[in-house]
Amino acid sequence: MSDSPNERQAGAEEAQLKLCTIPEMPDLLAEAGLKRLTEARIRQLAATPEFPGPVWERGNLRLFNWPPVLEYFRERKLRPGERTDLKRDQEAPPSDEHHDKAGPQ
Repeated sequence: MSDSPNERQAGAEEAQLKLCTIPEMPDLLAEAGLKRLTEARIRQLAATPEFPGPVWERGNLRLFNWPPVLEYFRERKLRPGERTDLKRDQEAPPSDEHHDKAGPQ
């Protein structure tokens, strides 16, 4: 007897679901042929809205589905040496803080 379509779909989803934690990601990145990042850097990236969210979280433990995380790292645009601090200053609206605080005389 053949599997029902729902059972086949559930099996396909389980095959694509590979859970990992941030401490495991540097080794998984190296196995995938990508640059090995530190756990600290991955935590920084995981705090951005572009990073795939955890599929399970309890306390300090977060489990991520590896295939979307791997896709994120493969498609991530690298900007080595870009001064993001200057970019923020350019995007900020001008403020009146730099004017003379004594006011007109």
